[in-house]
Amino acid sequence: MLDEVLFSISVAQSLRQLEELTIEGIDGLKHIIGSTSMGFNLSPQNSRSLMPSLNKIHIACCIKLESLLPICCVEGLVQLQEVKIVNLPKLKYVFGECDHMDHSSLQYENQIMLPRLKDLRGKYLSNLIDMCPENYSAKWSFPSEIIMEDCPKFAMTAGLQLHAIFSVECNLQNLKFLTLKDCMLGEVLFSVSVAQSLQQLRELTIEGIHGLKHIIGSRRGHGSSTSRGFIQPQDSRFLMPNLNEIHVARCNKLESLLPICFVEGLVQLQRISMRSLPELKYVFGECNHTDHSSLQYESQILLSRLENLKLCNLQNLNDMCPGNYPVNWPSALNVDMIVIGCPKL
Repeated sequence: MLDEVLFSISVAQSLRQLEELTIEGIDGLKHIIGSTSMGFNLSPQNSRSLMPSLNKIHIACCIKLESLLPICCVEGLVQLQEVKIVNLPKLKYVFGECDHMDHSSLQYENQIMLPRLKDLRGKYLSNLIDMCPENYSAKWSFPSEIIMEDCPKFAMTAGLQLHAIFSVECNLQNLKFLTLKDCMLGEVLFSVSVAQSLQQLRELTIEGIHGLKHIIGSRRGHGSSTSRGFIQPQDSRFLMPNLNEIHVARCNKLESLLPICFVEGLVQLQRISMRSLPELKYVFGECNHTDHSSLQYESQILLSRLENLKLCNLQNLNDMCPGNYPVNWPSALNVDMIVIGCPKL
């Protein structure tokens, strides 16, 4: 049986060698480190030296926990690589408010937080909104693996786009694995400018994102931050060149997996799995930039490394791509193909 606070400030300051912190099933726990409102005094200079060796945080089944740590403690977590949080129904922010008087909400504006973070996983976090309160102008290092499942409010305050949760000039060059299940996102997952930084992405899994229409925005208004508003043909060949697997399921409004103009760059793609997408008409949809020709793929085989294709319960699926694109796909003899519940195909 523990109280509402696990560590007092004085105890937390002595945890210089702590490398891993695992907390499970502490029902009364509200704060891992006490704040000033509880009679403790954490100065800004001391907060930077709390738990400097911490490498992993795993927290689960603490029904009253409100945040992992105050935001002012994050600056000192220079070794933190892994954050896993599961079944924390009261958690609103991974890192919460800091209430000592000389702490400024703007002091992290030009600083990358958690520079070594590699793995961020959250599951059954019904009230999680964001990494920290929106009045803190923090920029977050983007990890190589993100898994968020059953976090229905996550990203709502971030402009309904995943990349806005992290730094404003977001570069996803380190991201290798991304899983989003039953989270709240907008119509577009990635803007074109963000998608162009997905050079290392290997696996993409999306399930239960019911408002999602486009994985990558292709037109003005689809989340693009560029003045062009759409992607140029020469750029489309360099989107996600290391993508090996893509799994998409239960996205009720998704119209296509990607525009056809992006397929040329998917030179490593081996597995496609699509399930329960009622609005999907084509695996790869129209490309609407003016320089793109529907005839440009006539003499080349796209997705040359494709090994597995699973299409299940896709009531409106008509074809791999619109009929005006004369595309050469890999021979069916070389692809392990499963097609179930696709009456129009």
